[in-house]
Amino acid sequence: MIDQRQVRSGLTIVFIASLLVVVIVPLPRMGGTLAGHVLGILGTVIILLTLIYPFRKRVLGRKGKKNPIATHTLYGLLGPSLVVFHTGGEFKSFIGNLVFICMVLVVLSGIVGIYLFKTTRKTLKEHKQDVSQLKKIFFEKKRDFSAADLERYVQGEKALESSDTRSIDETAEPNAVRHRKDLVQLVELIADKEHTIKVYATIERIFAKWSKAHIALVFFLLAFLGSHIAVMIYYGLRWL
Repeated sequence: MIDQRQVRSGLTIVFIASLLVVVIVPLPRMGGTLAGHVLGILGTVIILLTLIYPFRKRVLGRKGKKNPIATHTLYGLLGPSLVVFHTGGEFKSFIGNLVFICMVLVVLSGIVGIYLFKTTRKTLKEHKQDVSQLKKIFFEKKRDFSAADLERYVQGEKALESSDTRSIDETAEPNAVRHRKDLVQLVELIADKEHTIKVYATIERIFAKWSKAHIALVFFLLAFLGSHIAVMIYYGLRWL
């Protein structure tokens, strides 16, 4: 079975490598050749295929397994990689430069976004499961903490408050002390886990804003891309 994470990581490396290649070793006039145009058209078509995912999610209401994000990330990395080679490292067109910059920002925001999404969701799920399990253990131990044990422990607290120099653990029964320590440790663990959950919940809210920025960049990309295609058609395709 294909590991989606490995595919995503591999395509991310391909995209970054393609950027480095065209910057370090430019391919003169690639954009004006038949091969360059084919790469550009193919890359654009693949980029447009990324719109299937938001359409199915926002319009058709299909989420989760009914609308996997894997193909979205596949198209979102493969298409731009082809467009990068289409440029050949030449950045002479103003509109073309806007398309290129916006495309890179869209891809990078998508890479960061998908990482935040996967990591945050996974961590939140794990910590919520841990808290649920710890609370279950806490209430089980609390039931074992008998009324007699509780009374003995309370008496120990009263002794401490009445300026008794002994500690609570010294005045309380051993069984009550053991249960008390177990309960305190569980409460501390639950508190730590719940604090972590709040932190990751904040990150999740940031991700929601990040997603909106990603979507806004996509709209800019489509607008610039449409203008670039219109200009190319108007002035003629140079291989004809």
